[in-house]
Amino acid sequence: MHSKERFIAACEHAQRTLDILCKNGGYIFAPSNIYQPDIPLENIVAVYEVA
Repeated sequence: MHSKERFIAACEHAQRTLDILCKNGGYIFAPSNIYQPDIPLENIVAVYEVA
């Protein structure tokens, strides 16, 4: 999978996850400085793009 395809897939996954967590106002999305080193940067960016 190419980088753009991985980014799109990460955005779609982030959207599905946030749809579940944010249902009925039950989740507060906030920045964090606790990212594990094995998380791809594109996944972190995708969550912020979607949110």
